[in-house]
Formats: sequence, C-alpha cells, structure tokens
Amino acid sequence: MGTFVEAVRRPLRLSVVAVSCAALVSGCQTTDTATYIVPADSCSQYRMPMVQVVQQMEQPISPGVVIASVIIGAALGYLLTGKAEGALIGGAGGAVAGAAGSYLNSRAKTVKSQTELVAAIDTDASTDAQRFSPIGNSLLSLSACRNRQIQDLATGLRSGQITKANGIRMRNEIEAAIKLDGKLIDKVVGEVRGRSEVYNDARLQALKRAGDTNPTVPASSGTQTVVNSANAITQQAESAKTSTQTNLKTLDALLS
Repeated sequence: MGTFVEAVRRPLRLSVVAVSCAALVSGCQTTDTATYIVPADSCSQYRMPMVQVVQQMEQPISPGVVIASVIIGAALGYLLTGKAEGALIGGAGGAVAGAAGSYLNSRAKTVKSQTELVAAIDTDASTDAQRFSPIGNSLLSLSACRNRQIQDLATGLRSGQITKANGIRMRNEIEAAIKLDGKLIDKVVGEVRGRSEVYNDARLQALKRAGDTNPTVPASSGTQTVVNSANAITQQAESAKTSTQTNLKTLDALLS
C-alpha cells in the first residue's frame, strides 16, 4: 500500500507541465530594487511595497514547498491586455493546473493526511493574502503621486510659469516613469493572480483526489481570501493605470 504522498502524487504526475523562462512575460530574473526605486523620481518610493511583495513571491512559500515560476504566466491575459477581464480568462488553463499539481505534490510531503493537506493549502494562501495587503495602498499612493505631477505641470503651463518646450520635456519624463510603473504593476498582478489561482486549483485537485465529486472553496477559507485579494488588486491596478493615462491625455491637449 502506497504512502499518502504517493497517493497524492500519482494521479497528478501527468498534469504537471514545464514552462521555460522564455515563455513567461517576466522571465526568471529576480526583481531588482534599483530598477524601480529611482532617487530622481520622488514618486518611485511608492513602488517599494510592490517590489517587496514580488521579491517575497520569488521565494519558497515555506521550506521545501515551491510554487513554480509558471505562476507569472498564469496572468498572461492581464499582462497582454492590461484589463482585469483578460486576467480572469488568461488564468484558466494548463499552466495553472500544472503549477498547482507541482505545488500539491511538494506540499503533500509535509503533511500526513488529506485533511492536513487542504488545511496547509489554506494556510499558505492566507499567508500570501497577508503579504499582498500593502499592494492596494501602494497602487493608490503611486497613482496619486503621478496625477499630482501631471496636475502641477498642467498648472504651470496654464499660468505661463512653464514654457511649452520645458513642458514637453517634463511630460515625456513623466510618461517614461509611468511606463516603468506599469511594468512593475503588470509583474505584481501576474504574481498575485497566478499565485491565487494556483491555490484555488490545488485545493480543488486535493479534494477531487480524495473522492469529493463536488469540491468547493468555502467563502471563509484562506484560499478564497487570497482569490478575493487578487481580484481586488487586479481591479485597483486597472483603475490606477486608467487614471494616470486619462490625466496624461488631458496634459497632451494643453501641449498640442
């Protein structure tokens, strides 16, 4: 008779897929703080909480339990479209199932029963939900700072204190900074959505392998908590991007 770990691993082995770094939007490089925290850009300080969250996601969830880097690819829908709807569609596929199967196998080695396995998944999910908590304020603060930069420039142009030539230069600097904001936001959304969907799929897989013909994720579970958190962050990210782009267009009208 096989062990609990063997029982969990055997049905999942064929579902695990390998995704190379080249296939992922963000590659496999670690997130470098110096790339996003720029002394000359006062707003860049608000990127730090997001940088820290991504750096945490690049580490094992616990000793010996790794969630594959394929999770970044799990949010390709959002990363390619910049829309929350795309993230919901892009996360459903073989990549998530494969990463969930791999995570489930490694997590099964740390527990002794099916009940403990489901509880461990919920605990890991809750841990990540707590890690994600600074992202919302970071997005709001970063967006507000960019919008103030745009508004201050617009005020200077209207009053004549800033010439059109200088205005164009300053506008381009702001746009470049916003593009870097967007790169980080996309990476954060990719990590958050992918990770939450891996937990969701892993929990359902675990229950199915235990014979549950109608597995669910309770609203009070850690897994549902992290899914809710990911959904909220995705919407906040879309709102932040839309806000700055709208204000940038208003600024462009002044400079045309």
